[in-house]
Amino acid sequence: MDAWIKSIMNKVDAQTRQDAEEAGQMTLGRFIVALEGVPQDALIRFDVGGNPGEPLSYRGYYSDLAFGYDGPPATTVADVLTEARAAMGRGFEGYKGGNYIMHENTLVWVASYGTSSDGRRILGVSLSGGHVIVLTAPEE
Repeated sequence: MDAWIKSIMNKVDAQTRQDAEEAGQMTLGRFIVALEGVPQDALIRFDVGGNPGEPLSYRGYYSDLAFGYDGPPATTVADVLTEARAAMGRGFEGYKGGNYIMHENTLVWVASYGTSSDGRRILGVSLSGGHVIVLTAPEE
């Protein structure tokens, strides 16, 4: 890869990381810790509707991890925690190819497969009425 292209890619990655930090976006490691701190048998859903589905490479940034909106209605915190832990150190194929290894500092999103237009940053979890709500915000 040309050094100039690599330099541009590094600058874009640094800006993406800075934007995520300023927005309070969680990493995979922080998301796992947050899930460990709430009741494991509680049902879990997103603040914008839908239940966490299987993790995948995020179309917006292939090296980031996304959970789909398409999980089953009876998805529990334990289910999502199992998926999140299994993603750690695992390779995911990007939408247009490439293998991306997810790690503790990988940013986490909510998005449908193959799209970044509905992508939302994961900011945290909250216990409300016996349910766990995954708090999100749009990318701006």
